[in-house]
Parts: sequence; structure tokens; C-alpha cells
Amino acid sequence: MRSKQQSATERDQVWRVCYTWMLENRHRLKSYALLQADGETDVELLVDRVVERVCEAVLSGRVSAEESALLPYTLRSIHNMAETMRKTNLRRKDAERSYHTNQDTTAMEEKEAEYTALQRAVLSLPQAQLTVVELKIWQKNTFKEISTILQEPESTVRSRYLAALQQIKSILNEAHEDEN
Repeated sequence: MRSKQQSATERDQVWRVCYTWMLENRHRLKSYALLQADGETDVELLVDRVVERVCEAVLSGRVSAEESALLPYTLRSIHNMAETMRKTNLRRKDAERSYHTNQDTTAMEEKEAEYTALQRAVLSLPQAQLTVVELKIWQKNTFKEISTILQEPESTVRSRYLAALQQIKSILNEAHEDEN
């Protein structure tokens, strides 16, 4: 009987640690989720679902409750869930388009045009570069911190960051030339 009470107490403690960390970092997680989301995804819902899943993973022992393990797992979870929601939204949009083929599609085209060239350029980056850019720019981590989070050499992190910036610049230049 005592071991069940003790394990329940330990579960409560682990849950509190995980949930407290999530609350303290919620604004950072929402910023990251906003970048990952497609504009139609409810970012609050996305973060809430990720918080639940990450806390469940910590409780089940799949992830450590230490910040060094929580942050990369949480960012990866946000990315994966945003990708799933984005695909769901795309399927829904495709279904709506096929249903409304005879109706005025101007409103949908305007909605799709809301994405800026910069957003498209950033979202077109390979995942490894995108993660480094997000951690550097939006989360304001140093290269050393990013290398620790990603468990990659600092030089690799710097190379990915510079390659990402060059690719973004190239895409923006192409878009600008196409407009003229």
C-alpha cells in the first residue's frame, strides 16, 4: 500500500515539475508554435496538446524531467504536431476547393496570399536549418546553447545558421526579381 502512495506522490511531483516548466516557457513555446503553424492552426490548442503529451512522456519515463531533455523533445513535439495539423488543414482546404469549384475562390486566394515572402522562405528551409534559425532568432539562444540543445558541434550549428540565412536571402531575391 505504501509503495502505491509513494509512486502516486512521485507521479504528482514529476507532473508538477514538468507542468511548471511548461508554464514558465509557454511564451517561448507559443512563439515556436506560431512559426511552425500554418496560420490557420490554433496555436493555443497546439501548445496545450503538446504540454499534455510531453508531461505524459515524462510520467511514462520516455523523457527526463530535466530541461536539457524537455526542451528538444518539446520543440520536436511542437514541430510534429504542427506538421500534422498543417496536413489536416491542407486536406480540409483541398476538400473545400473541390466542393466550391463553381463558387468565387477570390477569398481563398487572398487568404493564401497572406503569407509573406519571408515566412515562405523560412518555412522552406530544411528542418535542421529551420530548427537552428528558430532557436537562434526567436528563442535568442547562443550558438553554444543551441549546440548543447541539439547535441551537435557548435561549428555545425553556425554552418547551418549561415546556410539558412543565405538560402533565405536567395529566395527573397528571386521573389523580388519575379515581382519586377
